[in-house]
Amino acid sequence: MLAMICYIVCSFVLIPINRTYNTITCQSAASRIDAEKNTFMADTLIRYDTMSFPKVSIVTPSFNQAQFIEKTILSVIGQDYPNIEYIVIDGGSTDGSQEIIRKYEDKITYWVSERDNGQSDAINKGFRKCTGEIVAWINSDDLYADDGAVSRIVRFFSEHHDVDMVHGDVDFIDENGKILYNIKSRDFTLQELLETNRVSQPATFWKRKIFEEVGYLNEARHYIMDYDFWVRVALKYNIRHIDATIARFRLHGQSKTMSWNDLFLVENLIMLEDLLKRRPVPEETERGVFVGMQSLLSKFDFTNLAAMENHLRRYDPATVTKIRELAEYRATLLNRNIGLSGVKAVKAHLHDYFLSYFSRYENHQRYVTDRFIDTIVADEMFNITYYLFASRQRGKSMRLFLMLVCTNSSKLKKDYFKTYAKKVYHWLKH
Repeated sequence: MLAMICYIVCSFVLIPINRTYNTITCQSAASRIDAEKNTFMADTLIRYDTMSFPKVSIVTPSFNQAQFIEKTILSVIGQDYPNIEYIVIDGGSTDGSQEIIRKYEDKITYWVSERDNGQSDAINKGFRKCTGEIVAWINSDDLYADDGAVSRIVRFFSEHHDVDMVHGDVDFIDENGKILYNIKSRDFTLQELLETNRVSQPATFWKRKIFEEVGYLNEARHYIMDYDFWVRVALKYNIRHIDATIARFRLHGQSKTMSWNDLFLVENLIMLEDLLKRRPVPEETERGVFVGMQSLLSKFDFTNLAAMENHLRRYDPATVTKIRELAEYRATLLNRNIGLSGVKAVKAHLHDYFLSYFSRYENHQRYVTDRFIDTIVADEMFNITYYLFASRQRGKSMRLFLMLVCTNSSKLKKDYFKTYAKKVYHWLKH
């Protein structure tokens, strides 16, 4: 009987008390978890604000680009990224550009219109005004591909903390904004970068700390100031590619890219030569420089030889002499009928020329082999066929082309035939 009474008391008194205690304990634990969760979320939000939205500084240099600059400005201020510092450096435009800039000045952090010493000087003025953690520049005839371009770049930086510079893909567009084609890049080695520029300037962003060690743009470079900067960065920092189309690069009659091919090539040669003057030169750098020169020397079209010589004269008179020698020899071929024996003589002359060109550099024997020279000679021979074709000596050009196809490797035949066939096609079409 006593046992029964004790059981009833426990059932109706102690168990509810225990349930109440458990409920209180659970509620207390839940409150503690909620509090910890809220604290965690607050910390996360704080980190998100400070780390996921670092300031991005974008510079636009401009001079008399009223036709295009408004679209450039809109592509920057229309980005969905919330922390952009936008700087416009105008060179004293007189075509209405200033009025367009003033129209959007409430969205522009800083702008000025004054004379400068060229594009590199203007861009550096903007860079010196930058306070962002990430920096870029976009020219006044280019634009970003969409309003999420900057956000994608920042996200890539946040996911790859060891990366110092990011470059993406670009659409090439005409002066009306029509997409012509897309250029895709990839990650590359230093040697590959020295062989040819693999970075699309308007699609490239980097950490501002790079300026502290590498410096700003080289203001002596008027055509490859971007490529020169990429190489200096690649020598010390980590560059990565993002698989996304970030910008649109405009091709039009007034753009440097369309108008001054030889001057781009000359500055490229000068940059590579400057790298060889450094001591010591790492083997990867040295090899890349020689391969880069190999690629450049057969690409000149000599349409503006006087301007090219004036540009070169400030650097190395010996290089001016060698480049002029190649231009003059190519010009003599206009008035010659070149048969099969003549092809052999031209190849022999070019072989000696290119060998003498490279023999000016220390350690050239390591890289400048007969095969190395033969590749440049083959490139230059086919370049001569294009030169003859452009000079309206199309019959001579086609005969020379056929002779060259018969005397070169199958791989070269395929590459050259494809390029030459395009030229013939466009000529017949127009």
